Amino acid sequence: MRGLSNASYVLVQDTLLRICCAMLILVRKRLLVGDFTANIQLLQHYPQTNIDHLLHIANRLRGTMPS
Repeated sequence: MRGLSNASYVLVQDTLLRICCAMLILVRKRLLVGDFTANIQLLQHYPQTNIDHLLHIANRLRGTMPS
């Protein structure tokens, strides 16, 4: 990412990781019962989600992920 300092890049990367984890958490039950093909399709065509709830989950993950 051009123009970002290393510290800013790390913050962006950490935020993106938390958002991705939150997305997986929100579809966890469906992933656990699905087979490989169904799970890939689910992730490729992610269902509509309340973005406020997604960001709330991602924010709750702050500080719980190893660095």
